[in-house]
Amino acid sequence: MKDSIFKIEEGVFFMRHTDLDRNLPILLFIHGLGESGLCFKEAFESPDMRNFTLIVPDMLGYGRSTEASDCDYCMNAQIRRLWKLVNGLGRESFFIIGHSLGGDLGSLMIASDTQQRIQGLVNIEGDLTPNDIFISNKIVSASKDEDFLKWFETKFKEELVLNGWGNKWASCRRYYASLQFARPDAVLSNAREIYQKSQPLPDRKVSLSGLTYAGLKIPKVFCWGSESLSNETLGFLEAFSLEHRKFEPAFHWPMIDQPQQFYPFLANYINTSIKGLISGVIKDG
Repeated sequence: MKDSIFKIEEGVFFMRHTDLDRNLPILLFIHGLGESGLCFKEAFESPDMRNFTLIVPDMLGYGRSTEASDCDYCMNAQIRRLWKLVNGLGRESFFIIGHSLGGDLGSLMIASDTQQRIQGLVNIEGDLTPNDIFISNKIVSASKDEDFLKWFETKFKEELVLNGWGNKWASCRRYYASLQFARPDAVLSNAREIYQKSQPLPDRKVSLSGLTYAGLKIPKVFCWGSESLSNETLGFLEAFSLEHRKFEPAFHWPMIDQPQQFYPFLANYINTSIKGLISGVIKDG
């Protein structure tokens, strides 16, 4: 694993990566709410990932990247910055592996990808229904209290994540480590938008986030942990005939809780998708 910094107008990305080999399939990993690229550490250790170029940035406001100079952490702003990063690295086509908020951002990036540069999406517990947003719900609810920063530091990070979830799941103890570097204003901004986009649409039982993901016309798969996903979201996946894969036992971070299951699956899925894309081009030709 190597690391670099990449400057854009609004700040500086910190990025973990392999050699930027143009001859290998490119995987852009996007972390979740309050997270950092640390959640994908096992990608660099897995022998199944050796034949891919891995790009794992910390988004602005998270991890070891700087704050955003314009103080804008909305999803569209984060997406614009990710495009600047990809373009600056000279990457043409690539796959997205997005966890939680990263899955939501991946869906929105693909929906706005007019040049069809994104070849596929592996969505790891992104937000498809209102039942998915258990972290964002807690953050948005607590933000109505004038002591939000105190709640964020004590009740959320210490009591819930470290001493609660962290007692059972190593993934949550690593999440706690990433949270030490996350800007509360970035987390709150993204949590509010996740909450809004995950509410049922008028006269519908589905959310904007769920419909956006379901409507993507590229190879995609939804990955989930056996101890995390709600029955309602599983029902949504089945109702829309969306490909999905369970990892067990695993919480909200299956790529950390079950890396020996997840990364071989990821490598096989990407390789199969590439063969399908090539086959489609040949048939169209």
